[in-house]
Amino acid sequence: MQPTHAASRHPLVGFLLGLCVLTGVMGLFFGARPGSIQAQLDNKMQIFWSVLLAGGAALAHVGIWWRGSSLKLALELESLGMTCLAVAGIVYAGAITLLAPVTGMPSWSVVLTFALACVARRQKIEGVLRPKEPKRGRRDRA
Repeated sequence: MQPTHAASRHPLVGFLLGLCVLTGVMGLFFGARPGSIQAQLDNKMQIFWSVLLAGGAALAHVGIWWRGSSLKLALELESLGMTCLAVAGIVYAGAITLLAPVTGMPSWSVVLTFALACVARRQKIEGVLRPKEPKRGRRDRA
């Protein structure tokens, strides 16, 4: 495993994760703004989305900034956080698409792209944590 630390991350990653934590916490404690897409979700879905958003971003932040002895734990935390953020993004992009398929296209495309970026980061982390063994040919088998 190659070492990873916060200094190797682009500052925009920290900024976006911070926005996700803030948005998720605001949604949990103050509810949805009237007229927003979040307000169109039922109460349980609002809570689910807010927890995924705030919790996922917080886990990813902890993983990125981890200074403990276990690099594996740091990567596992970041991977779990990215998974939560990807699900939150897919849920929100889906809600926008259902409620405003044409006029919401710029919004749902940005949110869906964010979710896909989280999936890509998770896949990259998983490749480091669990590298695939090369396939063995007939001659390699004993």
